[in-house]
Amino acid sequence: MGQGRPAADRSKGSLSTNAAWAVAGNISYGAGRLLIFVILAKAFDQEQVGQFVLSLVIVTPLSFLLNMELRLVLVTDTKGLVDAGHCLAVRLVSNAVLALVLLGFCEVMRNGWGWDGDKIALMLLVGGVRMVESMADLYLGVLQKHERMKNVAISQTLKTLAVLLCAVVAAQWSEDIWPVVAGWLLAVLLVGWYYDRRCAGRYQPVGIHWSSGVSKDLVKLAFPLGIFVTITSFNDGVGRYFVGYFMGDAVVAYLAAMLFVVTGAAAVQNGVNQSVLPRLAVYYASNIDAFWKLLRRVLALSWLAMAGLLAVVWWQGKLIVRIISRTEYVDYLYAPEQVKDVPLFVLVIFAGCVLLTGMIVGSALMACHRFKSNLAAVALGLAVNVIICWLYVGDYGVRAAAWAGIFSAGITTLVCTIVLVLVIPKPARQIDGK
Repeated sequence: MGQGRPAADRSKGSLSTNAAWAVAGNISYGAGRLLIFVILAKAFDQEQVGQFVLSLVIVTPLSFLLNMELRLVLVTDTKGLVDAGHCLAVRLVSNAVLALVLLGFCEVMRNGWGWDGDKIALMLLVGGVRMVESMADLYLGVLQKHERMKNVAISQTLKTLAVLLCAVVAAQWSEDIWPVVAGWLLAVLLVGWYYDRRCAGRYQPVGIHWSSGVSKDLVKLAFPLGIFVTITSFNDGVGRYFVGYFMGDAVVAYLAAMLFVVTGAAAVQNGVNQSVLPRLAVYYASNIDAFWKLLRRVLALSWLAMAGLLAVVWWQGKLIVRIISRTEYVDYLYAPEQVKDVPLFVLVIFAGCVLLTGMIVGSALMACHRFKSNLAAVALGLAVNVIICWLYVGDYGVRAAAWAGIFSAGITTLVCTIVLVLVIPKPARQIDGK
C-alpha cells in the first residue's frame, strides 16, 4: 500500500493507451473485412458473393452457441478463478461438436436442397475459419485480461494483412470463391499459432488443461453467454436470411455491400468496448462513480464518430458503393425505388449507429454480470426483427430489412438502458452506503 504499483501492473498500459491500441487493431480488422468484401465483389459474381455471405451468417451463430463466450468469462474474472488452459480444453471439444454439426447440416442441404460441392466446401471452410479464430480468441483473451491491447492490435493487423494477401492471390488464380476462404483459414491459423499463442504465454501459462469437473463448471457459467452471443449473431443475420429467402443470393450480396460498412464500424466499437470492459468490471466492484464516468466518455466519443459516419454516407454513399463493388450494386442500391425519402444506404447506417449504442450499453451490463438482462433485451430485439422481416421483406424488399434492423436495435438499446439506469447503483447511493 502506497509503495507504487506492482510489477505486473506496470506492464499494463493506461486505459487511454489500451483503448487507442484496441481501436487501431479493430480499425485494421474492420477495414480488412471490408477490403475482403471489395475483393470478392470485384472478382466474383453476385451469386457467389451472396453464397459466401449466407455461409457466414449461418455458421457464425452456430459457432457462438457451441463455443460459448469463454473469453468474456476469462476477461471479467477479477478473482483469478478461471484458468485459460481449461477454457482451451472446453473450446477444443466444442469445436469438434461444431465440425460434426456442420457436416450433418451440409449433408441435409445436399440431399434436400441440392447443394453442390462448391457450396458445401464454402460452408465447411467458413466453419474452419470460425474454429481457428475461436482458439486464437482465447489467447487474445489472456492478453486482454492483462490489458495488453497492443499485442491484440498487432495480431489483428497481421491477420488482416495475411488474409488480404491470400484473398488477392486466390481471386486471381481461381474463378471459384472457396479458395479465398481457404487462404483466410491458413492465414488465421498461422498467426494464431505463431503469434497469439506465444504472446499470451508471456503473461500466464496457456497449455491445455483438462478436468471434467472444471469443464462442467465452465460450461454452466459460459453457456448462457453463448446463448446471448448466438442470439446477437443470429439477429445480425436475420435481414440477410429473409432477403435470401424472398429475393435470392444476388440481393444478399447487395445488402452485404452496405452492411460490411456497419461491420467495420462495429469492429472498431468492439475494440473500444473490449479495452474498457476489464476496467468497467473493476470499477463496478469498487468505484461506481468511476464506472459511470467512463461509460459516459465512451458513449460521447462513439456518438461523435457515428454522426460523422452517417454524414459521410448521406453525402457520398453512392460513391462509396461504387468504390467497394461493381456497377450492378450501384444500379440496385441507388435505383429510384431505393432512394425515395431517405436513401437505403443511409437507413442501413442509421440502424448500425443504433446497434453500436446498444453494444456499448450491453458491454456495461456485461461488466456488471447482468447477463440475463442483456440476454432478454437481445432476445426481444431478435423477435422484433424476425416479425418485421417475415411480414414485410417479401413485399418491400431490402428497405423493410433496414427498418427491421432499426427497430430491433432500438428495442435492445432501450431495454439495456432501462436496466442500467434502474438497477445499477448511482454514485449517490454508494456514498449513502446503500
